[in-house]
Amino acid sequence: MSDSKKKVNAKTLQTQFSAILTGIQKMRSQAAAAVNEKASQFGLVRWRACKP
Repeated sequence: MSDSKKKVNAKTLQTQFSAILTGIQKMRSQAAAAVNEKASQFGLVRWRACKP
């Protein structure tokens, strides 16, 4: 009984851990997308300013 309980606990921990990792990856990709957007906007503004 205790053996199967340990397995269940390990599986639950693994599931929670992967959920946390997924959340971190999502946050990172969202932050990267926001930075890219700002950078592209800034690049467009600079490009327009440099255009004669």
